[in-house]
Amino acid sequence: MAQRISESFINTNRPGAYFDIKVKSTPVGVASSGNILIIGEAEGGPASQGVDSVDGSILKDNFFTPDQLSNVESIYISGPIVDAFRAISSPSSDANITGSANRIYIAKTNKGSKASATVATAYGTLQDQNYGTDGNKYKYQITQSIDEAAPSITGITVPAFGAALDGASFTVRTNGGAEAVITLGVGGHADITALVAEIDGLLPAGMSAAEGAATDTVELLLDPDAAANSKGWGKSFELIDSTPGDLAKIGHAEGLSVSSAEPEGQLDIIR
Repeated sequence: MAQRISESFINTNRPGAYFDIKVKSTPVGVASSGNILIIGEAEGGPASQGVDSVDGSILKDNFFTPDQLSNVESIYISGPIVDAFRAISSPSSDANITGSANRIYIAKTNKGSKASATVATAYGTLQDQNYGTDGNKYKYQITQSIDEAAPSITGITVPAFGAALDGASFTVRTNGGAEAVITLGVGGHADITALVAEIDGLLPAGMSAAEGAATDTVELLLDPDAAANSKGWGKSFELIDSTPGDLAKIGHAEGLSVSSAEPEGQLDIIR
């Protein structure tokens, strides 16, 4: 006759079919076997944190699987570490040895540096992303693909010359810098040529005056800068009617003039 059976894992009739279910726990984190640590030197890559506490790699995070040889070569370039990884990850010819390592940790024992170069006029620094002498194989060239068109402005016809311009005063500010007051003398500006020469001699460095294309007009402009592409900022100048009405005496008005075309450089990096 049937009997009732009660166990810790089942409560059923006997005879019958029974299941004994057991759950196997899986360890979390680093595998308990199949891990290899490579300690040695290499041409590239960061040193271990034990060697370089600032930029060094943290050992527990610096591991690779056997199929990541290309990653190791791109980081460590060459040397004993790369040779050892290549040997570890290569398939064995012995039929009794199957599989490979689970994780391969790398601790680099030599400290390296990154190749760098300062761009002309201290515009910036180019630096290799990796360590080692391989960074010295890079070279760079900067060419100006678009020239700067320096700011300029041409006024209207000068109303009168001679005594009408005596003591005329206005202010200019170049590239957002300090103000410079321009004051004409007494006499010496009997015509457009003399007036332009006088203004040109009073303007701050880097700014000049010239006769405009139209008759009896004054053109004010900033001088072109051959190194403009490496400075990273455009140029401008501002006319200020600090003595009301005096700018109009030379055919100009208050306002800001900027470059009509900013310089543009092209950076070529070759390895």
